[in-house]
Amino acid sequence: TKKQLPRILENIIDIGKNTKLTLDEFFENKDGVKLYNITYIVRDNAELKLLRKHDYTNKDNACNVIDSKFIQFPGSKVTTEIYGEGSKHTQDNMDFDIYNDCDTNVIGSFNLFKNYTNNMTVNINHLSPNSSSIVDVRTIGDDDSHSSFIGKININKQAENTEAHLENKNLMVSNKATMITEPQLDINTKEVICTHGCTVSNLDKDMLYYLESRGINDFESQELLKRCFITT
Repeated sequence: TKKQLPRILENIIDIGKNTKLTLDEFFENKDGVKLYNITYIVRDNAELKLLRKHDYTNKDNACNVIDSKFIQFPGSKVTTEIYGEGSKHTQDNMDFDIYNDCDTNVIGSFNLFKNYTNNMTVNINHLSPNSSSIVDVRTIGDDDSHSSFIGKININKQAENTEAHLENKNLMVSNKATMITEPQLDINTKEVICTHGCTVSNLDKDMLYYLESRGINDFESQELLKRCFITT
């Protein structure tokens, strides 16, 4: 039999000084393994808004691994929004080098079901003073799905007046789902504001009962609570 080797795709995206760019990314599911290595260079005072969507079709045979490296020059701003439902294997690895006076936001929303998998790592490196970062990743796990999240904030000794917040919330709809979350902090200066919080919870039975008592059936009640979890 012929063995299909992984496809490796490498890209460098260089955003010039004082440029504002909105970039839409769509990662298609195809048979076999695809490895992506993408470097984003965001130069002085530039702004990047990255909208990353994973394919909602053909998930049973797809394996996508995306390694993203962000280099933020002084005064730059990066906002990433990532959406997906997982696949046979989906993995997003995001690494940020952040210099002075930068702003960084990582927003993730994942709704997993069947036996689909989504793994995500976010590594925030504050290297210089006066920068801020927010990481907010939310995942719903239903059926036999699998989710893992590792988030790390690194603050160098030189990175005074940094403000960093890390949050990962997980809603376990099925007791067969697997949801793993691991926050990490490495803070090397006192002049910072830093918070983190990671949770795994179930659907609120009181809220389900309330909605059903108002004439909303069980399936629609669950879907409503799931939408509220992702969007609020």
